[in-house]
Amino acid sequence: MTETYFQTENQPSLSEIYEEICSMEKSQIPDLSKEISAAFARAEESFADAPEEDRHYLQMFSFICSLSFDVYVKKLLIEKLLDELPDFQKSQKKEK
Repeated sequence: MTETYFQTENQPSLSEIYEEICSMEKSQIPDLSKEISAAFARAEESFADAPEEDRHYLQMFSFICSLSFDVYVKKLLIEKLLDELPDFQKSQKKEK
């Protein structure tokens, strides 16, 4: 990325790429907020039969695990995409 788009004549510039990505991320905040709220609500419903003194702790642990699972799945996907990226770049260069 840096070699191709930073301080070169290539378009888009690195700053334009950054701005585009940031604006895309900002648009996802409302949906992400809803997903997190739903995960919290599901966690609050878990461990209904647990002793009262343990319930809150177990519910929070359930919520954390739910958030962690999402991160774990995304991490796996990111790793796979990054592994395939060099092949994609090579195929793009051959087409030019």
